[in-house]
Amino acid sequence: MSKLENLLNEIQNCRLCPIMDENIEHEIPLINIKPKPNAKYIFIGRDPSPNSAKIVGERGGNSVFINEIFSIVDNANIKDDDIYITDMCKCHWRTSAGNSPYPGTESREKLIPKKYAETCINAWLIKEIEILKPRIIVS
Repeated sequence: MSKLENLLNEIQNCRLCPIMDENIEHEIPLINIKPKPNAKYIFIGRDPSPNSAKIVGERGGNSVFINEIFSIVDNANIKDDDIYITDMCKCHWRTSAGNSPYPGTESREKLIPKKYAETCINAWLIKEIEILKPRIIVS
């Protein structure tokens, strides 16, 4: 198993802030990240949505963000294995379904609390970048 795959497995067990526990309590799924350990380009979104993706970084689904990335890389003749798509926050701090939040998440702030963003970035995103050593990062 690659360093990236090990890190992505660790993310699934993250309990550094209360959001993951709340998501488990409300049956909000964790959207896994497709490991691409040889990717040269990283695209970073805000947070994955269970409404728009089953796996972050895989074609399909109705994520405008992910579909736009694949459109860009297709136009540039970049192979799928060369791109890695991830998110700043891994655990869906804002779990909205259109304009209606998931049941149990109505009290969450519309903007990610800074302390949670910093926790996720420092614990996970920076490590992803260090492992991949990309040529380009697009956020």
